[in-house]
Amino acid sequence: MMMDELEEQEIIGEVGCHLTWPELQKVNRDQLQKSWLVLEKRSVEFSELPTYSCSIRNLQGYILYSMDEQKKAEEKFDEVLQLDRNNINATGNLVVLYKRQSRMRFFRECLEKLKKLLADRNPLYLARAYADRAHAIRHFEQDVRCFSYTAFIKKAVEIGAETDSKEKAEWLFDYGLALYRRDSQLVMGQAASSVTEASFREAAAHFALVTEISEAPSEYRALSWIFMGILLRTKPSRTLGQALPDSIYLNSYTPQDCFEQALSIRSDHPIVLRRVASELTLLKQYDRAKKLFEQSLDLEPSWFANRHKGLLCLAMAEDCSLSVDDTERRELLVSAKKQFEIALEFKQVHADHSDLGYVHFLLGDHNSAVQEYSLAVRCRQDDNFNVALTHLRWGQCLQDMGEKEGAQLQYAQEKDVNKKLRKQANVLEAAFTHSHGTNCCGFECDLSRFDYCSSERPGYINVLSEVKGSDSSYMPQFFPRDPSPFKYDFFVSFSHIDHKWTVAFVRKLERAFNVRGCIRYRDYEYGATIAENIAENIDNSYRTILIITPDSLRDHWCRYEMQRAHMETLKRRCIVPIMLRQCKLPLEVENLTHIKCRRGQFVLDDWYRIRDTLRQNTAVKTKGFLL
Repeated sequence: MMMDELEEQEIIGEVGCHLTWPELQKVNRDQLQKSWLVLEKRSVEFSELPTYSCSIRNLQGYILYSMDEQKKAEEKFDEVLQLDRNNINATGNLVVLYKRQSRMRFFRECLEKLKKLLADRNPLYLARAYADRAHAIRHFEQDVRCFSYTAFIKKAVEIGAETDSKEKAEWLFDYGLALYRRDSQLVMGQAASSVTEASFREAAAHFALVTEISEAPSEYRALSWIFMGILLRTKPSRTLGQALPDSIYLNSYTPQDCFEQALSIRSDHPIVLRRVASELTLLKQYDRAKKLFEQSLDLEPSWFANRHKGLLCLAMAEDCSLSVDDTERRELLVSAKKQFEIALEFKQVHADHSDLGYVHFLLGDHNSAVQEYSLAVRCRQDDNFNVALTHLRWGQCLQDMGEKEGAQLQYAQEKDVNKKLRKQANVLEAAFTHSHGTNCCGFECDLSRFDYCSSERPGYINVLSEVKGSDSSYMPQFFPRDPSPFKYDFFVSFSHIDHKWTVAFVRKLERAFNVRGCIRYRDYEYGATIAENIAENIDNSYRTILIITPDSLRDHWCRYEMQRAHMETLKRRCIVPIMLRQCKLPLEVENLTHIKCRRGQFVLDDWYRIRDTLRQNTAVKTKGFLL
């Protein structure tokens, strides 16, 4: 018996794939072409790194498909399945590809296979799928202050704990990297010491786990030591004993000790060499750092090696402890300029433009310096760099040029950027303090597990009628209205378990009442963290709808959303509680009137009460609904 179209959509929608993930839908053609140049010849042996090997090929297939090379894309997805015949994402990609090409026989075969894979819920294949998604998202976010991929790699680690696979090292290492990036932003934003110390312990603990897996790839063990060293170097008060109380012998380890451990494991790996070299630069071991950079570049061209070799030359030029005359100093600055220019040929990064501008400034070329600073602030890629420094440098350059007004503008920008960095750190700090977990990852959204009614009943509104015939690309058609103070009429908070019902509910509201909702994935800003999106969008929404279920009470992000909404309610009435499934009301809303759903449907009176409560410009007053 053939599945109907609704069932097909639900099966594909449960997991998604590279061709449907919303995080990849805004990648433009220029980004695709640059990524292809980086990934075109990259190949990793499946026997060495199974997850990474398949992730690279799936990503190559996605890029080829998006650049209209469908035949080559299909070959890449088939290549993945030759290596891993139960690869969920490759199967999903082929399902979508075949359906879009109307190759219905192949489509049905792949869809049946995908259905079985999802039903089996094999932890190895699920963990690979989540790690693959994290890898794809991170590839396009690696130089921006964004952590949307973190939820997926965390899920891979959690599910992978059930397996005995050596791939645990891959998943643990990638999650450690995400935690390391978060720690960097917390420290840069001057988050509270209690938060940064807890952040350090979590990141270090995951890297330490990798070093203890004897069958882990040697480069992963070496790199884990490097990142533990970087975490220690970031704040001198840190010790590995704080993060690893059971490993007393590590308590006295310095960053240098960690870097030496890495080199003792893999002194021939280009990434290990350039990472250690960049850290030795900060430790002022310039000659050794230069040698390691050269060894790394002999093995592999690299943006990182060229950028940090430029920083090495710049550091030597500015180090007053070195006996460097004016001629030698100028030669070092010219070498730094060359390295930053080479790095920019790999990709356009804020930090490289800013540092290149600073070198021009030191060389006396103020006009070129200003041009580079201007290019820097236009870059989207600004991770692991204090962008406020660019405005400070820019201001100093303009001041030297006699541009006092322009200099003051840049100094003001520096203050604004520092405030923004602190705000970002505060949001991350709040999310970290509340131990917020994964957002909706797709596999758990199964409507059949609940007693919802999808048929029409007199006196009720059938929310699930919106599921039939709908598609993931749905965008509401809004009609002109009077200007309103809030960007959205409502923000909706829900557990990932209730994703499908909530999407149908939002569609129903928007189509029926011409209101604007804010729902994760569709409306979140790319490049911002989940916590930032939540805080910003609740502030910009007239009401916050809380979809309350037993699962939402256990969901860390739902708790965070509820707390943010409760804080906003102290200033204005905004919370609309909707009990989708019976449970105890949380303390934050137990004194508020709430609406109950009956088998996933609304009584007509309740439906229209919701309408009147959401409309920003309505004259209707709803009694007793809020606060």
